[in-house]
Amino acid sequence: MAGKWIVFGGWSLPATMLLPLFGSESIYIDVNDHFLALAQKEKLIERWPAILHDAVKEIAAGPGACIAGWSTGAFFAYSMAGLLHPRRLALLSASLSFCTRGEFHFGQECSALKIMRRQLRRNKTAVLKDFQKKCGLPEFCKESENYSTEALNAGLVFLEEVDVSLLSKPLCPTTIFHGREDAIIPYQAGEVLSKELGEQITIFPGGHAFFMDTNVQKTVINILDCSCRVTPKIE
Repeated sequence: MAGKWIVFGGWSLPATMLLPLFGSESIYIDVNDHFLALAQKEKLIERWPAILHDAVKEIAAGPGACIAGWSTGAFFAYSMAGLLHPRRLALLSASLSFCTRGEFHFGQECSALKIMRRQLRRNKTAVLKDFQKKCGLPEFCKESENYSTEALNAGLVFLEEVDVSLLSKPLCPTTIFHGREDAIIPYQAGEVLSKELGEQITIFPGGHAFFMDTNVQKTVINILDCSCRVTPKIE
């Protein structure tokens, strides 16, 4: 993998799941460690990008760095791209909003997340197993059970309310990937995002965790390597 990447992972899953794509030299940031600071009293704090920036700027900033994010991490990556000014941005299984709102129809219903939050308090493991099954993971990732119920609940609050269309668009070149059978964030949401940013999207067979396929991994790595070798134009 060409270049150094700052990689944000997904809700309830370790960021190192993306290691096959971005390699051992990259920095992996676990979004689950930050939810409690971003969503408090059942509300997403309005200045959450600034709070996140203050938390990660020392480890994420640097000349020539690139930023990537998958799923929930894609919202983090999008917001940080406007503050850390990376050389490149890669968004996997990404959307402008996780939930449907206004004229945006390619998200989950907020009511489904509220139900998920109630179930989380009763049986965390069952919720995690159901979520990972919907992601298309081949086996249960037991590391997920290490996250507290409070942090996971705050993460669901974040997803209920996050809408990065309200933020400034990233100025750096952006590469977008999605799975056609994604049951968490429909691929049409990725298409809306690509149109909004004026960037191409590559859609692979597979679900939310489409990148678990080794052939897909090779293609993604090749696309990212090629994009990193291209010098961005200076307007």
